[in-house]
Amino acid sequence: NEVVIWDNLTKRYGTRTLFEGVRGMVRRGERVGIVGPNGAGKSTLIKILLGRETPTAGMARLGANVTVGYFAQDTSDLDLEATVLENLLMLEDMQVVQARNHLGRFLFTGEDVFREAKLLSGGEKNKLVLAQLTWMRPNLLILDEPTNHLDLSSREALGEMLKNYDGTLILISHDRHLLDQVTTHTIEVANGVVTWFEANYSAFREA
Repeated sequence: NEVVIWDNLTKRYGTRTLFEGVRGMVRRGERVGIVGPNGAGKSTLIKILLGRETPTAGMARLGANVTVGYFAQDTSDLDLEATVLENLLMLEDMQVVQARNHLGRFLFTGEDVFREAKLLSGGEKNKLVLAQLTWMRPNLLILDEPTNHLDLSSREALGEMLKNYDGTLILISHDRHLLDQVTTHTIEVANGVVTWFEANYSAFREA
């Protein structure tokens, strides 16, 4: 039931404290939005959890039997020499028609699936990574600014996919509409303080 645990977590860079003494838990099935100004430490909170950054003090850990799908706004594990279709097929053994149907949900249709990943725009690469993550169906999905570079129709497609996702979701985003659409809890990271709210983004703003 315990998917993510932060215990007295502190992160400093020199004399600057991003956050201090963070305690909290994300439970199975919860859908959490992480909000706050740029540079406040939202991504760092997640990178410490995933072992990509070292905390100054305290700890963050995943619960037992948690499988993570992670979308980072600044990285991509795509095979740039492979096509869109090949990038999905390499995940596991699946039928081509299954792969094409899934890619179609992310607006890769017709000849689009035969384009090499290196020829895709930034937004198209984001969509392909999201298609991979949602196909793998991890029980914890962590998305860091997934709507960057996405057009309106792609954002709507992502929102529909996330509404139908039945695992635990952590979403870092400035997209108010997406947050309201798919999250039920809110964590605010701002001015060195991490605050938890049992409400979606709009309700948090009203509070």
